[in-house]
Amino acid sequence: MNRLKRSLVLSSSVSAAALATALNALADSCTITPSPPAPITTTTQILNTTGDVGTVEAGGVIDVISGNGIEGTADGVTVNNAGSVTSDETGILVLSSSTINNAGSVTSNGVDGSGIATSGSNNTITNSGTVKGDVGIFAEGADNTINNSETGVVSDGESGIVALGTGNKINNSGTVTGHVGIGTQGNGNTINNLGTATSASDGFAIGAFGDGTTITNAGTAEGGTGIFAQGANNTIINSGTVTGSFIRFGIVSYGNGTKIINSGAAT
Repeated sequence: MNRLKRSLVLSSSVSAAALATALNALADSCTITPSPPAPITTTTQILNTTGDVGTVEAGGVIDVISGNGIEGTADGVTVNNAGSVTSDETGILVLSSSTINNAGSVTSNGVDGSGIATSGSNNTITNSGTVKGDVGIFAEGADNTINNSETGVVSDGESGIVALGTGNKINNSGTVTGHVGIGTQGNGNTINNLGTATSASDGFAIGAFGDGTTITNAGTAEGGTGIFAQGANNTIINSGTVTGSFIRFGIVSYGNGTKIINSGAAT
């Protein structure tokens, strides 16, 4: 429990710190073409007007030593990455009502850094590529949606995918690994796992803190605790495989009014 809460706090502070960093803008909408022949892009790409689109083509490379890779400073921007984005802070960062599509690779090499992060509401993140960071994918705010497809791989040191706030939805059909695999904090969130979520031996494969959260697992959740929920009126539905190695419980819940429906395997 403390590990997930620490991960969520770290994620929040990472997002705030990254947002406070304003680096040089090369353009509004931008397209990064394959390198070579184009040179590697080494400065933060800023999307500062609603409707801006940042595109990294297959073979395109952004590698920023100091700062974010791509940063949306206006609401309603779009980032499409089929290449490689690497930074020492946040790989791709946006505010509200924005869309991120990653079919390439996004990496944060910074301490407590996020591969992909949003700070706002009504964002959609779709990953079919690879995302790495101390926090892989992080969303803070309300009504955000994170989709990790069958080919999507999210890996990290602390948390694979984290959502902080209310009404957020995480859909995983791919692979998520971390000390905590998938985590939410706040009320009315939804986690759907059709893929594989894996944590360390003292972590949670899937964990939720808050009331009215629904966790549905038809895939594999394996860790110290497979599925963990703390709060009132939560719902856990398992038709897949849940394994807990730390306290020998696959599914653990604390709080009043929680429903657990298990037609799968939970050990």
